Amino acid sequence: MKKLEPLLIILLITVILTGCAKETKELTPKDKYSDVREAVYEQLSENDKSNIIGTWKDAVVTEQILDSKIIIEADKKNMPVSKYEGKKVYNIDFTLDVPYIPNNMTVVAAMDTYEIIGYGLLD
Repeated sequence: MKKLEPLLIILLITVILTGCAKETKELTPKDKYSDVREAVYEQLSENDKSNIIGTWKDAVVTEQILDSKIIIEADKKNMPVSKYEGKKVYNIDFTLDVPYIPNNMTVVAAMDTYEIIGYGLLD
């Protein structure tokens, strides 16, 4: 029996530590960044970033109720626009260095995760 005691103690400790292990969740942009402008900027393509005048700090943030008819859905399977229809979202407006008007890009992001939902249509 004395030979089994150390083995039982190790087994008990292993079971306790395994049971206490937390499940790791996937980090969202909101978990990584405190500012929605930076979180959205970091999700943009390198091509989009290269056209922006200034930095992410120069972007303007507004809030709106999402109307899916006025945005182009981002190419993300896990962020369907319909999930946010009728809910408050962020609009992040970046000024672009382009030879045409309008010279801005509006990115629509989820308030709960800062993930890009889509892009605003421009007049």
